[in-house]
Amino acid sequence: MKNDEVLFKNPPQSPFFKGGSDDASPFFTEGSDDASPFFKRGSNDASPFFKGGSDDAPPFFKRGSDDASPFFKGGSNATLKKSSPFEKGGLRGIYSKHNGFTLIEILIALFIFSIIAMIVTGGLHSVLETQKRIEKKAAQLAEIQFALLLFSRDIEQTVDRPVISKTSDLTGFVGTTTSVDFTHAGLANPDNQLRRPTLQRTEYTFTDHQFIRTTWPLPDQTAQSTPQQRLLLKDVEDVTFSWLDQQNHFHNSWPVTNQPDGHLPRAVRISLTLNNWGKITQLYIIPGQPFAKTH
Repeated sequence: MKNDEVLFKNPPQSPFFKGGSDDASPFFTEGSDDASPFFKRGSNDASPFFKGGSDDAPPFFKRGSDDASPFFKGGSNATLKKSSPFEKGGLRGIYSKHNGFTLIEILIALFIFSIIAMIVTGGLHSVLETQKRIEKKAAQLAEIQFALLLFSRDIEQTVDRPVISKTSDLTGFVGTTTSVDFTHAGLANPDNQLRRPTLQRTEYTFTDHQFIRTTWPLPDQTAQSTPQQRLLLKDVEDVTFSWLDQQNHFHNSWPVTNQPDGHLPRAVRISLTLNNWGKITQLYIIPGQPFAKTH
């Protein structure tokens, strides 16, 4: 640092600019005829910017002026030390106040981040739970729709065709409050490739909180006939069947005593009571059945 101060106090002069030097250029030599009047002291042609003590000279260049730039004031060593940030520790001194975060700042940032994370996590958990409930409801609704669609297709194709069971003869249609056993058409047999009819014996029953569909491969059952069961609905609270006769009266069982033989019910009403769904009631008409005229 001391060497730098000495250089700034007594800088080595080039002979090119030395006043009165033989090696100096006559252009800058004081009193030289070849010297430019622009640089001659006291010359009228000299620029006021370079006239020592000239009133026209700007204060920026005046020696000893309070308005003069510190670079042009006498005693420029102190001025250079004061003006140059590199003399005060270099870049380290400039950025010493901005080289990291305090512990309090880090704790505040972590606290804010924790609050935001808790809010986002709670919202995400709520969305996922809602999605699960919606998917569960949608799956239950699809099961209910399929069960009722399958029942409607079977019951609307009912035919009055008595069958032979393993124990005794059965009428074409037998119904109670919790079950129905009937013969219906609609069993697929393209081009009669299979040696069986298109009729099928089907039974719908409600037992142990389950709604079950049971079918037999042939209408007439033998000792070797094996029924096939399919669970349509579970967690069912109640299933109730009722049967509409030709006088538009509902009954709890079928056939009824005052109905002519061979007649099927005019319609079937089914009421399902399901968990989280309440009571669902549907009415299905059996085509081709006579009914009493109303006046």
